[in-house]
Amino acid sequence: MTYSLHCGKRYPRACALSVQTLLRIFASLGLCGVCSSVVAGDESAFLDDSPVVLSASRLSQPLRDAPGAVTVLDREQIRASGLRDISDLLRLVPGFIATNAYGSYPVAGYHGLTRDRSNRMLVLIDGRSAYSPYFLGGVEWNNLGVDIDDIERIEVVRGSDSAAYGANAFLGVVNITTRKAMDSERFTASKQQGDGGIDDVSVAGTVKSGDLGLRIRARQQRDTGFANFYDGRNLELLDIRGDYQISNQLALETHAGANKAGIARGNYGDTGDPPRWTTVQQSYALARLRKSEANGDDWTLSYYHQHELGQDAFTQNYLIPVPLRVLFGLPASLNITTDSSYQTNRDDIEFERFQTLSDTTRAVWGLGWRHDSIYSPLLFYGVNTINTQEARLFGNLEWRPAAKWLFNAGAMIEKASLSGTKTAPRLAVNYHASSQQTVRAAWSRAYRTPTSYEVDSNTKYIYDGKVLRWTDEPAGSLRPERVTAWELGYLAELHSLATTLDVRIFDEKVEDMIQDAKIPLNVPADQLSPDRPEARTSVNGDRARIDGIEYQLMWRPSRRNWLSIAQTFMNIRSSEVGNQFEVRNQRSAPHVVTVISGSHEVGYGVNLSAAHYRYGRMNWEQTEQENLPPYHRTDLRLGYEFGAGGGKAEIFLIAQYLGQVNNEFKQRYTTDRRIFGGFRWEY
Repeated sequence: MTYSLHCGKRYPRACALSVQTLLRIFASLGLCGVCSSVVAGDESAFLDDSPVVLSASRLSQPLRDAPGAVTVLDREQIRASGLRDISDLLRLVPGFIATNAYGSYPVAGYHGLTRDRSNRMLVLIDGRSAYSPYFLGGVEWNNLGVDIDDIERIEVVRGSDSAAYGANAFLGVVNITTRKAMDSERFTASKQQGDGGIDDVSVAGTVKSGDLGLRIRARQQRDTGFANFYDGRNLELLDIRGDYQISNQLALETHAGANKAGIARGNYGDTGDPPRWTTVQQSYALARLRKSEANGDDWTLSYYHQHELGQDAFTQNYLIPVPLRVLFGLPASLNITTDSSYQTNRDDIEFERFQTLSDTTRAVWGLGWRHDSIYSPLLFYGVNTINTQEARLFGNLEWRPAAKWLFNAGAMIEKASLSGTKTAPRLAVNYHASSQQTVRAAWSRAYRTPTSYEVDSNTKYIYDGKVLRWTDEPAGSLRPERVTAWELGYLAELHSLATTLDVRIFDEKVEDMIQDAKIPLNVPADQLSPDRPEARTSVNGDRARIDGIEYQLMWRPSRRNWLSIAQTFMNIRSSEVGNQFEVRNQRSAPHVVTVISGSHEVGYGVNLSAAHYRYGRMNWEQTEQENLPPYHRTDLRLGYEFGAGGGKAEIFLIAQYLGQVNNEFKQRYTTDRRIFGGFRWEY
């Protein structure tokens, strides 16, 4: 198999390596035949059935039938990773990169174009969107409202999925499903503590009575961020899940909770950004009613409300330029309070219907409505509340004209107050060459709706009716970002070898990218500081082309024993050449990423897992000074399980960032080796 990454002379090593790697993969399948002899007898059928996924099309489909590439992380993989943040778990997924921006702010992205905001991907928690309507949008990883121990599985759609989930599913979807209350232990408790100020504690209790289950979880997660910086965090969570089987056909699922993220921000000695403690509080409630019909069809009606309150206020000493002092008789400096506090509210209702139309055809369709409101006096000067609305209609048709062929056609029609009406279509065809090998080809178009900040931001600093600083001007109107994507996939599910190979070749063309621009200010010169004659605004500008190949080879003879090798070879080309946007986009992801992870149940209750991550050169920011050299990271976890108090207990030791000293976000932020340990008890 040969494949060109359009790199020519520029990236010869990456291209050569991709071909060599694929040859090694296919050669290694023979080696797995030898390894399969160690498969435990009671789990030899672990891979007999293709995993069923829901996220790609909203239809329940075997992985081989999905219209896009999907990676599944289950409870065993999540626990064996030893990772504390959900964003970090995405390191295990081909094509993803993750880090901590400024120590206390997790960030992750698929195929680059991320910077310090995860605003070109969608995260769902039991159907509730974690895409924030505030500021630049994106995923607030510190405020997901879910404990990592309650996750049943994470399905990651690698590629655009706006046809199923709308505009925010621009470059991918992370669909988090939590455990049902009826499947949870009666009581669990865990504690871990160690380097970097890590101090986490979590407890949960479940009550079950007949067809009713109720789980309550409380958690606190703490750490101190990067060494020598004021960037620690304290995350608190209270979450309640209820499941009630009303009848054989009718079920009610409810979620409610509140979480609070306390974040240390600022810099010592910086009067414009002094050290301070900021908070973001979130509360949410979700109800989902599901009706299953005798013929296998069903419908679902869901509604959720989400409230977010951010608090960040401080006083800074602002030096008044001489011209303004003379014109208005102002003092040399003023103490001005900067209050970035905000409130957001979201209401979302959705109806979804699944139907079997014939022996060869299935369909899912639905409609939904969302309302967001944002109150932020600093960002939207002179406006009380920003209100936006979105209506959506979606559907996916699955047609199997012959045993070897499967077609998926889907689309999402959205009408958004910020961007008008757009249609995001997808077409995919899967060819089952055999019961264990599938080839997939797909085309899709997706959009990202501009945020209220990008369209309407208007930030002014006023004193006595005069504009001292005007940093942001409204854009007025913006076109939504657009991505047109092609992909070719290959999936081999070699059950006798307990091995899966998933390959994705992709070409993604991103247009109308929304970026910052400087514009002259339209206010009288005698009302504005002459040293700030420009303001920031948002414009549609850059285009980017992302192409490459990614694969994951997984040998998994049992649930707790596996070895995974994943690599991504990718190029990003930008239409902006020779300026800051070229740096931002073309270097926003490494050309080569390699992840090797595995877990082994040693015996006598001992489990050992490890992961090695190797990243090429990249740049999270937009300046030449922040180019990061290639780096690697190694994590180890050692656990020992034993019976205790009528339940199951585990003590564990985790070591992270072994090996070289890394600079994962900026050159001045150094990641130190972290060693921490803890225990878990389940009853």
